[in-house]
Amino acid sequence: MFDFRRSTILETTKDLLSENPALTAFEDVPKSPGQEHYFFLAALSMQLTNKTIIELGTHTGNSAHVLAPTGHIKNTVHFLSFDS
Repeated sequence: MFDFRRSTILETTKDLLSENPALTAFEDVPKSPGQEHYFFLAALSMQLTNKTIIELGTHTGNSAHVLAPTGHIKNTVHFLSFDS
């Protein structure tokens, strides 16, 4: 069962930016939950372990960056981005 309460999202992703300093280069990624969806996606990825995630994204591929494996998470992320 997934837990998407704001408190859980904030707790599970508290080290996301410090563990992945490259994410701070993206203007919208560091914005808090409620302003952008990236911390939600990171929390989803962190609640899945040893899974394959397929991300079909658009534009910059920021979602794939936050879904990517970090530290103890051993997920495989495949992504395909389309730019218009």
